[in-house]
Amino acid sequence: MSGLISAASTLALQELGYTNCFDEVYGTSAGAVNAAYFVAGQSHVCVSIYLKEVISGKFMGLLRWPDQIDINWLAENVVSHGAKKLDTAELARSRIELRIPVTDTGSGACRFISSHSDPIGHLIPAIKASGSNPLLTTHSEAIDGKTYNDGMVRAAVASEAAKQAGNDVIVALLSHPVGRRKKFSFAAALLEKALRIRHYSPDYQTVFHARAAFYNDAMNILENPEPGLKTLILDAALGTKIERPLETRPDVLSKVADLQRLHVAAIFRAASV
Repeated sequence: MSGLISAASTLALQELGYTNCFDEVYGTSAGAVNAAYFVAGQSHVCVSIYLKEVISGKFMGLLRWPDQIDINWLAENVVSHGAKKLDTAELARSRIELRIPVTDTGSGACRFISSHSDPIGHLIPAIKASGSNPLLTTHSEAIDGKTYNDGMVRAAVASEAAKQAGNDVIVALLSHPVGRRKKFSFAAALLEKALRIRHYSPDYQTVFHARAAFYNDAMNILENPEPGLKTLILDAALGTKIERPLETRPDVLSKVADLQRLHVAAIFRAASV
C-alpha cells in the first residue's frame, strides 16, 4: 500500500499545475500505475483506486498463497475497463514520455516500455509486468515474445535511467523518507530462492538478489547529485508510514493521502520562496 504515498504526490503535482512541466515520467511497480494516470491527467482517479478497489479484497490477500496480489485482476478490471479506466488515448497524445521498467525473467535485463517508442498496447502489459513482484505473485507478462515481471529488481528508483536519458533535472517521488538504504540478507536470499524464485533462471536470480545494491546506487544519484544534475526529492511525509503491509482501512489511507498532498504542496511553496 506504500504506492498510495507516491500516488498522492502525483495528485498534488496535478493540483499545483505541474503535470506538463515534465518531459519524461518513470514509474515502477505500483508507481507504474501512478505514473500512467499522472501523464493521462487522472491522478485523482488513481488515488481513488487505492481507497476503494485495491482494498476491496479482490486485489490482495495475505493468506492467498502463492498469489497474495492479483495484478491481472487490477489491470484488466480497473485500469483497462470501467469508470476508472486509464485514458490510454490521452497517454498516446501526450508529449510526455511514460517509461515503465520491467525485468526479463530469463536474462535479468531491464527494459523500459515507452509510451512514445513502443506500441500503446504494450502499456497495460508493462504495468502488469512491472507490478509482478515474485515474492507476492507467480504472474509474469509476455511482451514481444519474452516474459517480464518486477520492475523493482533493477529500477525501483529509475534515477540512473533518467540521468542516462540526458535529463539534468530529476524530481523523485518516494514512498519513504530520504536517507533510507537497503541491505542484502543472505538468509532472506536463501528463503526467497527456496520459496519463490527457484524456478527462475540463474541470471534472473543473480540480479534479483542484487536489487538492494541497484536501489542504493539509484538513491545515491538522487541524494548526492553530480555537477550539472539537479534533483528534487518528494519524500514521504511524517505520519504517512503505513504500519500494516496490507492496510485496508479507508480512514487510515485517506489520512495518509491527505498528509502527503499537503507535504508536497509545502515543499513547492518552500522552493518558490
